[in-house]
Amino acid sequence: MGSHHSHEGGKEEKQGGGSGLSTPRAGSRRGTITSVPRSGSGGDIQESEKPQPSMVPVEKLGKLLAQRSQKEDGVNGVTEKSFTKYLFPMYPELAHQFYAYVHRVGKCKNKHIPLAVFRAQCERVLALLDDAAIIETYVRMFSVEEEEGSVSPAALRALLYTSYKLSMDHYPDGPQTCLAINKVLNSVVNGCFNKKDSHSVGFVVRWLDQHCHRLIFPVHRYCVHMLATRHRDISAHVESDGSGAGLELATPVLERARAGGGDLLPASGAWLLAGTAPPLYSRPLQPPAPPPAHGPTLVVVAAGGGDDLVVVVACPQEWRETHTYWGGPDCALFQLFPTFLVVEQAAKMLYLNTSIRGYPLGLRAGSDPRKPLLAIDDGFDKMTFNSVPYTLGAIEVWGCGDQASRESQMEVKLSAADWIEHPDRYLLELAGRPQYNNSAK
Repeated sequence: MGSHHSHEGGKEEKQGGGSGLSTPRAGSRRGTITSVPRSGSGGDIQESEKPQPSMVPVEKLGKLLAQRSQKEDGVNGVTEKSFTKYLFPMYPELAHQFYAYVHRVGKCKNKHIPLAVFRAQCERVLALLDDAAIIETYVRMFSVEEEEGSVSPAALRALLYTSYKLSMDHYPDGPQTCLAINKVLNSVVNGCFNKKDSHSVGFVVRWLDQHCHRLIFPVHRYCVHMLATRHRDISAHVESDGSGAGLELATPVLERARAGGGDLLPASGAWLLAGTAPPLYSRPLQPPAPPPAHGPTLVVVAAGGGDDLVVVVACPQEWRETHTYWGGPDCALFQLFPTFLVVEQAAKMLYLNTSIRGYPLGLRAGSDPRKPLLAIDDGFDKMTFNSVPYTLGAIEVWGCGDQASRESQMEVKLSAADWIEHPDRYLLELAGRPQYNNSAK
């Protein structure tokens, strides 16, 4: 993809050639978030992975695990040791929580799980299709060892980390890691619990459903995949690490010119936004129709002066300059750090004006024009968020779409007259890039 330019503290850091945004006051970066084929919730499970009416896969899996338990542990049933070793060897925390959940729900009297109980509970998990039921099942699963009906911050964090680990392990370009994951998880947990020691299951389920419900679906999809297919490897005596090879979890792909830390939107931040923002930003249905146009963007804005505040403006279409608010229903404003939450999602909540006299100048977000939730001045020096003033520290602009969208957008040719009036030119110049030349390599 194109290059990145960064200016922070008056120092310029140049990465290759191509497009970029920069300013001595607000360092910025242009990038691209591309996507992989859609999958996620129970409703997205491919036809080949839907549970068969007879539940033959679970029946076969249960018998094989019972045989291994009998042979290795001398137990007539399914032991946690065999369950972990043969079903989820790469994810022992998930194995422990899943096993404990089945053990409790099945009201097992011994340490092992009887074969009939194992089959019945796994069939119930395979049959989950309703999104709310999926979220509730896994919230209860990861809080099964706590007071019944109660969820702790640690339990939610463990569930979210499992989802993150699964997503990064199934990244299209191979397993990934992100140094910012602890910061991201802390932000989400803080957003849900707000310094409380626990919440009810119902409260956590409602909060996840409102703010980031799609984060839970990779865990369910992986469990469905393994419950429905694992018996093949076990019966064939095939050595497998239980990674779920071939499983696609729709992990968003970040294209960037520079690897490593320092970005406002790290890989774990993109993972969080993909589970929060409308699917348009991580799972585009089709490339833009000709003539090519700029697609959805995420504008990441960080406050300066030691503040940890980072907010994200989600724009579903090409930016345009006008004195009125605009945008479709997929417009959104998120607070990413220090506490994660969906601030607002609504139509007609975006505003960009650089030259029309008699109207406020700058960039704004919020459905109430009289009191915008986010306001950035026309010099991109200052910002106000929720009526609190900040200095502007840095900006990143990420384009969203699949590879076809990116290629079609790269082919856009604007005349000199069109470019002079184009909003993107204004954003580039405000960020300290007075000249833009896409021919550099």
